[in-house]
Amino acid sequence: MKIQLDAKALEALIGGNTEAEIEIRGSIVQAFAKKYLKAVANEHIVQKAKYTVEEFVRKEIASISWSTVSLDARVVAHIRQAVIEAVDAIIDDQIETIKIDLSRRVTSAAKKLTDLMDTKISNQLNAATIKEINDRVAARIKQLSAELAGGK
Repeated sequence: MKIQLDAKALEALIGGNTEAEIEIRGSIVQAFAKKYLKAVANEHIVQKAKYTVEEFVRKEIASISWSTVSLDARVVAHIRQAVIEAVDAIIDDQIETIKIDLSRRVTSAAKKLTDLMDTKISNQLNAATIKEINDRVAARIKQLSAELAGGK
């Protein structure tokens, strides 16, 4: 059963009886605490317990002599596989970086060499062509000079 009273009705009921007032106030505080503070208190208790357990585990782990601890073979195999995969991934990444850099360098060197060869070949062809032209012009001039000298 639930009875709800406003301030006037409550004052008329208590009528200056401080003992009853104190008891009613205590009941109100208790009901309020039960209803609203229980969740807060429970959460605080859970957090405190969690912290206590975590601290205990940290201290226990810190106090273990790791030289005497042996891991299950499956755990060791799993750790080994994880390390191998991580190292292989790093190596593969570095190899790919090196391949790209090497390819860029080889392409650049080949272009420079090709350009140099083109220049040298062009220079040699030009020199040979000019020599051929000069020789042909000189021969033709000699022939024409001979024809003119013989025809006089």
